[in-house]
Amino acid sequence: MLDNELLESIYNGLKSTDKTEILDACEKVSANIKAMDPKELASITDGLVSLLYIDLDTEPELEGVIDCAIEAISAIGADSVEVLIEGLTDADLEANLRIAHALGKIGQPAIAILTQKFRTDPDPYIRALALFAISKIDDPRLIEIFPEVVSALDHENQELRSMAVQAIGRMVECIGGVCFTAETAAEAFNKLMAKAGDAHAGTRAKAIFSIGKLAHKEYLNDDQKQKALDVISGMLGIDDMHSWDRAFIVRKEAEEAYEHITGRKPGAEDTCKFIRE
Repeated sequence: MLDNELLESIYNGLKSTDKTEILDACEKVSANIKAMDPKELASITDGLVSLLYIDLDTEPELEGVIDCAIEAISAIGADSVEVLIEGLTDADLEANLRIAHALGKIGQPAIAILTQKFRTDPDPYIRALALFAISKIDDPRLIEIFPEVVSALDHENQELRSMAVQAIGRMVECIGGVCFTAETAAEAFNKLMAKAGDAHAGTRAKAIFSIGKLAHKEYLNDDQKQKALDVISGMLGIDDMHSWDRAFIVRKEAEEAYEHITGRKPGAEDTCKFIRE
């Protein structure tokens, strides 16, 4: 338990509009976590979470405060998870992403509750945010939910589908040293290929990014590589149709995926026949 004077100085600092006072309060939190009781930890976490709602467009002078708050929250660790989860609402996308980022930094202590949220929350938006946080954690237990992430590619909600596409690319790096089975990787590839034709440019870009990651980690066979290259070449306008994807972000990811598959950067002379030859 903290003495009243220190506790009051932390609360006052977290409520301040002065950057120096806020940063000082964050540092005091990090330095005194072991002395706090559960009630103080919950209350102080709540104060730190409030800083994640700062709008830097209107308060640019507070730049750095959010990073400090996230560091203090992650230092609190498991005791902050419940408060962070409660802060996930559909009210503020930027704040939600910051909360999810903080949960990701907490890591292993947050896995159980995040996994439960991803699996069972009735709101697909909250499920997507939970998945965003999960995808930032490197732990072998997460391999268990990978098939469910792949299944989420077919969900009716656009946010959850898009986040699942992105999460696969992040999770393909052999989570915690554990890699996917060939069957699971093949299922992911087939569904990602379908998403490469999505009407939403962001989803197309994430799908190609994830396909490139699968290739980079050597999950794809020659036939799969060729199927991916046929699509990627169309996106880049280097196939026989010479009609590229209108979205720059898609072409950017397609160039990187092309290099992962072929070992070279795409050029106008490419016809994507090298695997057949």
